[in-house]
Amino acid sequence: MDIMNLYWANNDFSEFSNFASYPIGLNGVLWPIFDPCLQAQKSENPSYRRRIQNANSPWEAVRARLISELE
Repeated sequence: MDIMNLYWANNDFSEFSNFASYPIGLNGVLWPIFDPCLQAQKSENPSYRRRIQNANSPWEAVRARLISELE
């Protein structure tokens, strides 16, 4: 069986990754990439959600969520 590597931008299956650059709308908010949306749902704090939403990359969104857990 072949392994599907989803997390790399330059492969045949990258469009299935939560890091793919496809927008998603949730509760009236448009997110440019799914992963920041996913990260923001892990916090109840609206200011943290905005910080995550304004992240420039999925990795920055993860970092913002982790920082919000420490504060």
